Amino acid sequence: MLNPPDYDPLLQRLYLESRALDIACEALGSLGDAPAESTAGLRPHEQQRVRRLTDLLDSGAADGWTLERIAREMGVNANTLQRQFRAVRGTTVFEYLRARRLTQARQALERDGASVTEAAWLAGYNSPANFATAFKRQFGISPRQVRARL
Repeated sequence: MLNPPDYDPLLQRLYLESRALDIACEALGSLGDAPAESTAGLRPHEQQRVRRLTDLLDSGAADGWTLERIAREMGVNANTLQRQFRAVRGTTVFEYLRARRLTQARQALERDGASVTEAAWLAGYNSPANFATAFKRQFGISPRQVRARL
């Protein structure tokens, strides 16, 4: 938001409004996570482990790691890690990673004007067709339709 792309005034206003809505969504979404953690039935140190894991996954440092390696890094076995993560986040570790990568790819399509092939590569897909299928399943719209909105 501090350095928006150089658009004509109307598009720049729309761009800034969309970024403000993104920030508001993130803030409201984080409020929605708190009750799930408190009702997950996990001990405080287990909830802390899931928060550390989420930070690790969001940082990108664990991209390409196996579940066993991630679990070892967190100090538990893979089954325990999956169970605790699902209790708090409502999804598996790799479903979370896939959703994060697809979101990054969508942002690249929307903000950076990346091609569908570039977005597929960014999301970790070798095949743009497989990427498009996963993208449409996640967002209900194809990557080409996102690009056409620009």
